[in-house]
Amino acid sequence: MNLCRREEAVFLRTIPLKYPRGATNPSFRGLTPFSSFQAIHSEAMLGILPTTTREGTKMPENRIRIAPNTVAYADEERHKLVVEFAIPGAPTDTIDLKILADSVHLTAPARDIEYVSALALAWPVKPDKAEAIYEHGLLRIEVPFKDPMEDAVKVAIKASGKEIKAKKIEA
Repeated sequence: MNLCRREEAVFLRTIPLKYPRGATNPSFRGLTPFSSFQAIHSEAMLGILPTTTREGTKMPENRIRIAPNTVAYADEERHKLVVEFAIPGAPTDTIDLKILADSVHLTAPARDIEYVSALALAWPVKPDKAEAIYEHGLLRIEVPFKDPMEDAVKVAIKASGKEIKAKKIEA
């Protein structure tokens, strides 16, 4: 029994790794959390990566896709859905915004990155009445909610059997 406890103690003991003061683990030397991003960014800025021109704007083909900061809320006073995307650096003519009754889709290239977002909406909207404004890197979309009874069909009801006359109730 004592033997098992001693063996367990040996397995649980850790050996601290000691490096000279100021030195780091050699297997991680030279790496930072964003080293690959920095390398791609540097190559794109120096023109090493292949680029395409889109309406006079020179942008790299291999962009990093990121989700923009997004805020979506219901404006109850005006019965509208408001969606805001933070997409700094994206030229207005390259922003691709598509709205369906139940979703919003955005792609917006900006230099060496591409903002990409898809939102599922909990309440249907009228996409043909949407308005979008892009100012200072913020895309603001306002779209009215669809009335749930807008496409409702009135059903005629037939009475079966005898016709019942309405009686006046005296108070």
